[in-house]
Amino acid sequence: MKYFIHLIIGASVISLYSCSSSYFYQILSTKQVDSNSQSEAYMYEDVNCSVNYDFWSSRGEVRFLVTNKSDEFIYVDMSRSFFVLNDIAYDYYLNRTFISQISESTSNSITNGIAISKGTGIERIEQKIIAIPPHSSKLFGEYCIMEKLHRECGLRLYPNEYEPSKHFVFDVQNSPVKFKNIITYKINDKDDIVISNEFYIDEIFNIPESSFINKELINKDCMGDPTNPYYRYSNIYKSPKKFYIRYIRSYPDTKY
Repeated sequence: MKYFIHLIIGASVISLYSCSSSYFYQILSTKQVDSNSQSEAYMYEDVNCSVNYDFWSSRGEVRFLVTNKSDEFIYVDMSRSFFVLNDIAYDYYLNRTFISQISESTSNSITNGIAISKGTGIERIEQKIIAIPPHSSKLFGEYCIMEKLHRECGLRLYPNEYEPSKHFVFDVQNSPVKFKNIITYKINDKDDIVISNEFYIDEIFNIPESSFINKELINKDCMGDPTNPYYRYSNIYKSPKKFYIRYIRSYPDTKY
């Protein structure tokens, strides 16, 4: 009898541990201030250039593609370009030096009988002014919109398919996160042109991993092997205007 009691308790602990290791996703949607565009992505455009945004990533990396539409060089001044998060400005130009290793040297040194290969690399100094040739583009990215989960009373931390999370909707006045991207550029010796694009988070909800990833069977017999089916994975929430934060159930709940 005691054996069966211990067996049941052990199974319960294993089940609890299994549940506690489940992954969840917080989905966050953004909206641009003073824009009624219904397009699938955010885009700013003037006579010289266009700026396209894509936030879909973990924690909402602010990636933007600047395209030079003109016949002249465009010069982006990174020292006067900023990411502004809840009214705090962060510099794009940080005066850094990057070293990237590209290969192993053929020459080795011997120390205490041990051969040590010397790597070679390229040192690159961060540019204060970024030149974009005519009719070409450059991709920029440095900061994330959110590092941690948004917590709010009524926002279920561990939802499931039967008990979904409430969707919290915000406007520009009560949004918990507002951010702005400021880009300063010029063409030749003309005056500086400043682009300022403002956004805010307008919707937040949590979902289990099973609701985040859609698994679709494409071929039951892939490459002539019936035991090797081919699946396509997709995400119905994927959008340049949204991003996500992945988190794990903790037991006890001490992390979030």
